[in-house]
Amino acid sequence: MNNKKILIIFHLNFLKNDMGCSSYVYEIARYLKGKGFSIDFLSNAGIDGNFDNFAELNAKEKLIDNFYLFKPTKYNIKKKLFGLNIIKTKYKIKKQKRYIKTYIGNLKISTKPDKKYYSTWVDDEFVKFYNNIVNSNHYDYINIHYIQFADLIKYGNTPSSTKKIYSMQDANYVQQFYCQNQNVINPIEQEIELVNLFDEIMSISMDEKQFFEKLLPNKKFYFLPPLVPQIPQDSNNNKDIDILFLGHSNPYNLEGIIWFLEKVYPLLKHKKNIWIVGKVLKMLIENPQYSIDTLNKMGINTIEFADDLDELYKRTKIAIVPIFRGTGMKIKTIDAMSRGIPVVATFLGVDGLPDKNRNGCLVSDLPEVFADYIDKLLDDKQYYQKAQNEIIDYFKHFLSAEKSTKTLDSCFKL
Repeated sequence: MNNKKILIIFHLNFLKNDMGCSSYVYEIARYLKGKGFSIDFLSNAGIDGNFDNFAELNAKEKLIDNFYLFKPTKYNIKKKLFGLNIIKTKYKIKKQKRYIKTYIGNLKISTKPDKKYYSTWVDDEFVKFYNNIVNSNHYDYINIHYIQFADLIKYGNTPSSTKKIYSMQDANYVQQFYCQNQNVINPIEQEIELVNLFDEIMSISMDEKQFFEKLLPNKKFYFLPPLVPQIPQDSNNNKDIDILFLGHSNPYNLEGIIWFLEKVYPLLKHKKNIWIVGKVLKMLIENPQYSIDTLNKMGINTIEFADDLDELYKRTKIAIVPIFRGTGMKIKTIDAMSRGIPVVATFLGVDGLPDKNRNGCLVSDLPEVFADYIDKLLDDKQYYQKAQNEIIDYFKHFLSAEKSTKTLDSCFKL
């Protein structure tokens, strides 16, 4: 019986299992629990997670033994002026940035971003909270997801006997570039320094694994795609969803679906039975040009939340992944591939896959080629079957959960 103990650190209620990054953590936790691990979970309520139903979900899942939720307060640092403690600074994290407010007495004199702590979810108060946990428990492993938590390792008192494992779901320096934030100072160098704090690194993306392991040759890196099982192909010949776009609410999904509607949709022969599913819909219809009525008139069906993704995929002929920004790996791509559904994607839609050219997906950033792929899949049964067979074969050899769990076994010495 395995009696090893792990502390997982992540910013969302991953037991909801309602978006790609949460599903990634959920499947890792579920696998390790099945191997006999005792699992504790630490998060920060000051970011953007909703943990109101965590206890209820955990009562069903029985994955987490102890849940620690840090609830930040305004933490004061007192400074002396002429020997008197009258200058105070208060800092807080807002929208993944830390801000410093400086006061003389009760009079605020300035507010500015804290460059040292840019893009972090850690402050001094959180470090103290973390220290109390890791020094009151014996953890064999600490598994941190997202580099914004790395300051816990940098400034905390993690026991030397505890192995520190980083799960790299995104390359944060790329996100900072997209945000075009002027406060970033050498973001690549900062991230390399933080990744170097860990003993071993599991990367969801082959691209990011290869980039960082060249810069940190003394560290052990693993490729760990999402733990998605290969699902036997459904023999249903009455699929009624020609084209499916599935997306959570983030600007990259919004940008992608607008590109499809503006650039690709007008070129399609098959304009019916198109479905947009997910919380990105709420962002999309904020644009008057894409009201629900307008989308329906275009032959586009909309669902903000699907109760059963398996049933949705069973009805789907083609999945589209028009994405132009972001990092990591697109779990919507993997979900479709695991079910043998042909995928039409832009080049970043297949980001992170070990092979960009021979993975079964049909890839182009050109609207006319993207539209052509869709129409040909819907018109030509032999072409569709060829694409389907290639995806099934590629997934089996490179992305199946059976292969990925061997990586977890190596990393966690199972």
